[in-house]
Amino acid sequence: MDTHAFLDVAVVPLDVNNYRVKYRPRVLTGTEAAGVLESINTASERFATKLNIENDRGIIQLSPPEKREVPTYRNGVGLPAEKNMP
Repeated sequence: MDTHAFLDVAVVPLDVNNYRVKYRPRVLTGTEAAGVLESINTASERFATKLNIENDRGIIQLSPPEKREVPTYRNGVGLPAEKNMP
Protein backbone atom coordinates (compact mmCIF):
# COMPACT_ATOMS: atom_id res chain seq x y z
CA MET A 1 0.00 0.00 0.00
CA ASP A 2 1.16 3.51 -0.83
CA THR A 3 1.75 5.23 2.51
CA HIS A 4 1.56 8.63 0.80
CA ALA A 5 -1.96 8.23 -0.61
CA PHE A 6 -4.81 10.53 0.43
CA LEU A 7 -7.60 8.87 2.42
CA ASP A 8 -10.05 11.75 2.36
CA VAL A 9 -10.45 15.37 1.35
CA ALA A 10 -12.02 18.05 3.55
CA VAL A 11 -13.91 20.94 1.97
CA VAL A 12 -14.17 24.11 4.06
CA PRO A 13 -16.85 26.54 2.78
CA LEU A 14 -15.69 30.15 2.71
CA ASP A 15 -17.34 33.51 2.12
CA VAL A 16 -15.03 35.31 -0.29
CA ASN A 17 -17.38 38.10 -1.35
CA ASN A 18 -15.06 41.05 -0.79
CA TYR A 19 -17.95 43.51 -0.35
CA ARG A 20 -19.07 41.53 2.71
CA VAL A 21 -15.76 40.33 4.11
CA LYS A 22 -13.53 43.28 3.15
CA TYR A 23 -10.79 41.05 1.66
CA ARG A 24 -10.73 38.77 4.71
CA PRO A 25 -12.30 35.41 3.76
CA ARG A 26 -14.59 34.02 6.44
CA VAL A 27 -15.35 30.36 7.21
CA LEU A 28 -19.07 29.69 6.81
CA THR A 29 -21.08 27.83 9.45
CA GLY A 30 -24.63 26.60 9.95
CA THR A 31 -27.15 27.10 7.16
CA GLU A 32 -24.69 29.17 5.10
CA ALA A 33 -22.16 26.32 5.13
CA ALA A 34 -24.85 23.73 4.41
CA GLY A 35 -26.08 25.72 1.41
CA VAL A 36 -22.62 25.97 -0.14
CA LEU A 37 -21.84 22.30 0.50
CA GLU A 38 -25.19 21.17 -0.94
CA SER A 39 -24.55 23.23 -4.08
CA ILE A 40 -21.17 21.53 -4.44
CA ASN A 41 -22.91 18.16 -4.05
CA THR A 42 -25.37 19.06 -6.80
CA ALA A 43 -22.61 20.23 -9.13
CA SER A 44 -20.55 17.09 -8.41
CA GLU A 45 -23.29 14.57 -9.25
CA ARG A 46 -22.13 14.21 -12.86
CA PHE A 47 -18.72 13.10 -11.57
CA ALA A 48 -20.27 10.55 -9.15
CA THR A 49 -18.65 12.42 -6.26
CA LYS A 50 -20.51 13.00 -3.00
CA LEU A 51 -19.56 15.12 -0.01
CA ASN A 52 -20.52 13.76 3.37
CA ILE A 53 -21.44 16.86 5.36
CA GLU A 54 -20.18 16.78 8.95
CA ASN A 55 -19.76 19.72 11.33
CA ASP A 56 -19.98 22.38 8.59
CA ARG A 57 -17.38 20.60 6.44
CA GLY A 58 -17.65 18.41 3.39
CA ILE A 59 -15.67 15.17 3.47
CA ILE A 60 -14.89 13.10 0.39
CA GLN A 61 -13.86 9.56 1.29
CA LEU A 62 -11.39 8.28 -1.28
CA SER A 63 -11.12 4.65 -2.19
CA PRO A 64 -7.73 2.97 -1.82
CA PRO A 65 -5.43 3.82 -4.77
CA GLU A 66 -5.51 0.27 -6.09
CA LYS A 67 -9.33 0.43 -6.39
CA ARG A 68 -9.64 3.90 -7.94
CA GLU A 69 -11.08 4.28 -11.39
CA VAL A 70 -9.26 7.01 -13.29
CA PRO A 71 -11.75 9.08 -15.33
CA THR A 72 -11.13 9.75 -18.99
CA TYR A 73 -11.73 13.33 -20.10
CA ARG A 74 -12.65 14.74 -23.50
CA ASN A 75 -11.76 18.09 -25.03
CA GLY A 76 -9.69 19.02 -21.98
CA VAL A 77 -12.75 20.55 -20.30
CA GLY A 78 -13.08 18.15 -17.40
CA LEU A 79 -16.12 16.28 -18.66
CA PRO A 80 -16.06 12.48 -18.40
CA ALA A 81 -15.74 10.82 -21.79
CA GLU A 82 -18.88 9.20 -23.10
CA LYS A 83 -18.61 5.47 -23.59
CA ASN A 84 -19.95 5.59 -27.19
CA MET A 85 -17.59 8.30 -28.42
CA PRO A 86 -14.77 7.32 -30.81
